[in-house]
Amino acid sequence: MKQAHHIVLLLVVILDSTYGKFLVLGPVVATAGEDAVLECQLVPEISASNMVVQWFKSGLDSPVHVYRNGEDDIVAQHRNYRGRTELLKYKLTKGTISLGIKNTTIFDAGEYTCLVDATTYSDETAIILKVEGAELALKKRMKKNELSMGTGPSAGLKIESGRKVEDGSFTVGLERYLNLAFTCPDSQIISNRGAGPKLIEVPGKEGFGCEPWIQMKGYHKKGIELVCKSSGWYPRPEIQWVGDNGYLLTQAETRYQEDSKGLVNVQTDIVVTRQSTNGFKCRILSKHFKTAQEVTIRISDDMFPADLGWFVPLLVNLCCLIVAVPAVIFWIVKNHRHIKELELRKPFIECEWKRICDYEVSVNLDVETASPELEVSEDLKSLRRTRTRTSLPDTGKRFTDWFWSCVLGSEGFTSGRHYWEVEVEGNWAWGLGVAAESVKRDEVSLSPETGFWTIERFGDEFYIKSSPGSRLPVGQIPGKVGVYLSYESGTVSFYSADTKSHLHSFTGNKFTEKLYPFFWTRDEKQFLRICSGSGKGAGPQEVASSLTSQ
Repeated sequence: MKQAHHIVLLLVVILDSTYGKFLVLGPVVATAGEDAVLECQLVPEISASNMVVQWFKSGLDSPVHVYRNGEDDIVAQHRNYRGRTELLKYKLTKGTISLGIKNTTIFDAGEYTCLVDATTYSDETAIILKVEGAELALKKRMKKNELSMGTGPSAGLKIESGRKVEDGSFTVGLERYLNLAFTCPDSQIISNRGAGPKLIEVPGKEGFGCEPWIQMKGYHKKGIELVCKSSGWYPRPEIQWVGDNGYLLTQAETRYQEDSKGLVNVQTDIVVTRQSTNGFKCRILSKHFKTAQEVTIRISDDMFPADLGWFVPLLVNLCCLIVAVPAVIFWIVKNHRHIKELELRKPFIECEWKRICDYEVSVNLDVETASPELEVSEDLKSLRRTRTRTSLPDTGKRFTDWFWSCVLGSEGFTSGRHYWEVEVEGNWAWGLGVAAESVKRDEVSLSPETGFWTIERFGDEFYIKSSPGSRLPVGQIPGKVGVYLSYESGTVSFYSADTKSHLHSFTGNKFTEKLYPFFWTRDEKQFLRICSGSGKGAGPQEVASSLTSQ
């Protein structure tokens, strides 16, 4: 086989029988990409044509090559060697067992075992195969053949602006030896041979690698993604991106991949943005052979995506403006209509409010119902919570619930319409409304189902105490709240006395027992104060206010 290296293994016989034993004389050395021959010899020269011959490689679970019954057994052969091995059958008659391996790679290196099996005899021996990279083989050949490189002015080869100025004898001689191992396209390398570094051009080669090339992959965010690739390196090189200013650029992860010959293909990506010169260089360095290859790409400013950083805020502002203008117009129109409606209803509201106030009654607090932690003023108009729980006699009417600090009005109602106002300004926790006479005093649960029709405030939030409860939107926080009871219509309504606006109404109730004004507070600093009324409640015969029916 072409370019084969082999060492014949002599089998020295110290005979008890017809056959001797294997003797190995050194390893076989091959170059990556070339063919290799492994041989062993039977001494004396006994034909091995009718024997079983097997070649094994350490680390593999199946044979590299099997010969039995006068033919090769491909089925038993390891898949990595199918089509790559050949047993030279014409040598078997002389006892020579030669295994050829085509297109060797660095993965073929290792220990091989030759096993010969006859009817009455079986023996084996081992042989080492070494596979070198192409650059190491080149060094050995150049040294062995003493390639004349000369020392005079005509001994070198210079590149000027990418053009080759050559001396024919050197170039031809160099190419003749390099072509033994190199198959890549022509490429440039920087060599450190001689007194100083020279830029020379030689054909591409396995081990040295092919000239890198750059591909524009596409746009990525505000830049352009470049890909640099090269193949045929051994051992693996280092790859760099360099700007025109000589500084290294930050690149993505470099990817390496070994081909079938054990050589390394390298690839790296980078995203570049607009610069002053827009020149970008991909450089591949082989520290093992002290060489470097590089390629430069220059990108026009027109190729880079335009900077639209100003456009997005402008677009957002325009969209907001487009949405805001109709919204403002709608708000103005709506509020204008509302204002006009209020202006039209103002006389009616004033009239109705006056009629409600005509039902104003004077309410006093019943101290016999007050919770032990409540403080009631001497005029029976104000209340607040204290930190101490006073020991008071239980009259059966007193609220004793530990959480709700409650009190009722002293006068109850079984008919008619009644209105009273309570000053709540500055008090952060209170509840107002009416309560049935039969409500539980030791376990308070505020809802119409248990006999309480109330609203309350906690902090800045207002609530309707029903089942389930809900928040009460009030707009402006009232400083004075009015409570209106219409017994026959089953209505309890609440108003902001400051703005004369309606807050909430419990309607559709059927009252059957006496109802009392109801109050509670948890504020220890600010009193709730009942504003004394001068009028009397109206009887059931009077016309109901239309405002309460709204």
